[in-house]
Amino acid sequence: MDNELGVLYMNSRKDENDFRDYPPLLRQAISLARRLQDPLVEFSQMCTPDEEILCLKYHPLQDELNKEELLNALYLEFVNRTNEVGVDFNRAVQFNHTANLVQFICSLGPRKGGFLIKTLKTCNKQLESRTQLVTVCKMGPKVFINCAGFIKIDTASLGESTQTYLEVLDGSRVHPEAYEWAQKMAVDALEYDDTSDDANPAGALDEILENPEKLKDLDLDAFAEELERQGYGNKSITLYDIRAELNHKYKDLRTPYRPPNTEEVFNMLTKEVPETFYIGKRILVVVTGIACRKPKNDQLENANPIRNDDSGLWQCPFCLKKDFPELSDVWSHFDDASCPGQAMGVRVRLDNGISGFIPTKMISDKHVINPEDRVKIGLTLHAKITKIDIERFAVDLTCRSSDLCDKNNEWRSPKDLYYDYEAEEKDHKIEDAAAKQQSRQVI
Repeated sequence: MDNELGVLYMNSRKDENDFRDYPPLLRQAISLARRLQDPLVEFSQMCTPDEEILCLKYHPLQDELNKEELLNALYLEFVNRTNEVGVDFNRAVQFNHTANLVQFICSLGPRKGGFLIKTLKTCNKQLESRTQLVTVCKMGPKVFINCAGFIKIDTASLGESTQTYLEVLDGSRVHPEAYEWAQKMAVDALEYDDTSDDANPAGALDEILENPEKLKDLDLDAFAEELERQGYGNKSITLYDIRAELNHKYKDLRTPYRPPNTEEVFNMLTKEVPETFYIGKRILVVVTGIACRKPKNDQLENANPIRNDDSGLWQCPFCLKKDFPELSDVWSHFDDASCPGQAMGVRVRLDNGISGFIPTKMISDKHVINPEDRVKIGLTLHAKITKIDIERFAVDLTCRSSDLCDKNNEWRSPKDLYYDYEAEEKDHKIEDAAAKQQSRQVI
């Protein structure tokens, strides 16, 4: 999992207050674990007055956006996702790190949300029903209507700790205004007679929640028509949503976690994305060594050392070392395995930590036999990426002048999905026309 959020949390003021005595690495690990459990909760902790949520990288071009515009878009997404998932108010009161979500509940915000949390903590009381938002927390009617459906109460966990009647629908997305319709659906699904003593709405709901498959035979379209005839308007979508909730209360609609694939692991560890790291990109690299291939036994047996007539010294045919006084010294060089072998290219290191390789033929447009004649360890080179191996975290490169100039656009960077090809063609036509006009004037 990407640790960018964990690093940001580790250095935040909130983390220093929450885990003052913990070492930084442990604080980062806590953030990673919380993100795996519930990413919405962990990301919401960065929605602070310091606007730390803006420190995360979402897109390579996000810096081109106005700060307020980006922040408003992020907060809107928090509102949408929070109300889609719902907020367990009692959990928010019990665990401080989840309380930041309350501000994103519809119609609340930081001030009202903070007041509700403070009220329940002061009363030392759990929220046992949605109606207590009005009776205990003094919530106004308009605010209650707007937010009640997004506040969920875990009635199962409260069962043994209270004598108060618990409304099972308080733990669902069903709005209090629609409780009566949900109860009616449960009674009809069980085919109870409305006048019968068995037609207890609460008991019917409990039975339906245990056996939700009985709801599939309900004619919700006819029910919607009846509600519209009674003046409630078109409630067809609402009824289908209620049936979905009775099948699975507050089902999490988010995409389940899946392990990152190879490309995602590469992007997480290198902090690169396809838009910033691609074939044809021109970069700076530092030479770290020469890559050599050890000669095989049969090659050593058939080796033919070369003697320089001018100096009288012998040269190894593989590593090209040429300071051996005697032929026997060359064979000793083979026998003690000190010959590194033929130089295949140059090893380099990129700024993002990835290792790279420049084949000998890609060092220069001129013929190169020994890379050591052209480069030294520690030398900085201009190069272009020719291949990316995400599994080995390695790249192949070229530093030939012809490739760096790329006059034929062989290594031209890919265009994004929104590139205006028509505008490019028009510009080319204008440039060609201007060039022709210029040539006529010269003539």
